[in-house]
Amino acid sequence: ADCNTTQIVVSTGNKNLIYFEINENTLDKIGETTLPYEIACISINPLSENCSNNNNNDNDSENVKSNYCAIGLWTDISVHILELPTLSVIHSTNLDGEVLPRAILLTTFDEIPYLLCGMGDGHLYSFVFNQANLQLEDRKKISLGSQRILLT
Repeated sequence: ADCNTTQIVVSTGNKNLIYFEINENTLDKIGETTLPYEIACISINPLSENCSNNNNNDNDSENVKSNYCAIGLWTDISVHILELPTLSVIHSTNLDGEVLPRAILLTTFDEIPYLLCGMGDGHLYSFVFNQANLQLEDRKKISLGSQRILLT
């Protein structure tokens, strides 16, 4: 599962992913999808360039929503970008090797959106997330040790 101040995405097992939105006094189920494999990690961290704000007040970070959900899958060892609220897969990339993705994070550095994926063997993949064509680009892999990587 992952959440921000207005959204929650939960993997319920059996390859299912459910998307909720948090409203004033309610938790509303917006969508559900089934993926080809079990989900290993999830991120719905809003990217500063794709955020939508309910109040149109740029200084109010309480109502920030992400337009994307990133997931890592077991079995085929891949990462996927899903569009919110539909949960439609808009991009998929297979990762090298046999080690599972253990953590995933959508984030922004110097106004450039990235997808980071921490693997179980201490390697970190980084991709630039090109929102214009909805592609992961500039793939890099570095070793940060021999233990699984956690991203928050």
